[in-house]
Amino acid sequence: MAGNRGIHRFATVRGLRAHWLDYGGDGELVVGLHGLVQTARIFDPLAPVLVPKFRLVALDVRGRGQSEWDPQARYRMDHYFQDLKAFLSELQTERVSLIGNSMGGWISMMFASAYPERVTRLVLIDCAIGADPNGLLRVAAQYDAAPPVFENFNHALDWFVADRPWLLHLRKQDRQKWVRQHLTKDAGERVRLGCDPAAVRLARQVAERVAVSSPGENELVWEQCKKLTMPVLFLRGELSDVIRPHTVERLQSILPQVSVREIPRVGHAPTLFEPETQQAIREFFAVGPQNPPRFRRSRRKPPAGGAA
Repeated sequence: MAGNRGIHRFATVRGLRAHWLDYGGDGELVVGLHGLVQTARIFDPLAPVLVPKFRLVALDVRGRGQSEWDPQARYRMDHYFQDLKAFLSELQTERVSLIGNSMGGWISMMFASAYPERVTRLVLIDCAIGADPNGLLRVAAQYDAAPPVFENFNHALDWFVADRPWLLHLRKQDRQKWVRQHLTKDAGERVRLGCDPAAVRLARQVAERVAVSSPGENELVWEQCKKLTMPVLFLRGELSDVIRPHTVERLQSILPQVSVREIPRVGHAPTLFEPETQQAIREFFAVGPQNPPRFRRSRRKPPAGGAA
């Protein structure tokens, strides 16, 4: 199934045209939800990992990729949560496993907390209650300041690598694929992020509010986290400035069933191309053989950070 890039499918989800990728597979449904300015394409590397034992699909969240931009700029977490609920109804499924990367992880966590009986497994990639507010704000601000258009693909590639120098550890073809998954072309064939800028602006405003929120607000959400009764795999980038080690420790104290893997030499939100990431998911879903490491050796350790 290597090279499976999925079938493009469309559906009307709560009044907006939604795009999703269907990678096929015969077993239980696994739904992937991407990060802030990403698209469903970020789950391409997981198709050969999960398919055909599982059926893998990935959704372009509203305002991203080929999903319709919301003319009313309704880009809050509760909107994404309701979209996921409606999307699963469209797929006519009651039970599902969720894989959420960064923002997609928060959406997945909200759904799993509200409907724990419907979620078989939950994979959270560098997202948790108690995220570092400065890290969240840096992520949102970095994308809010992105060029409206890039000169060409190489310009976009350089822009991403400047913020995520650890991308240089990936094979060249994987690095290029990962960057390309964030991009689209406008009517003039100019390269830009495949995301409605209004969604990024709102995310920055939310991050600014989180930075000044009271500790009590987080405590209420931690209580909600206790409803995650299904098996949980938590993946953290070793250099992440969004999810700090103490947050992972608290998650483990609240959820004894959580399995934690730290992805070495990676900042916030692993790309899913890392062999360690793929191996952790293989083991969690009990599929396939081990993958040998494919990172290139690097003598210098990149700085912490990296946006999702």
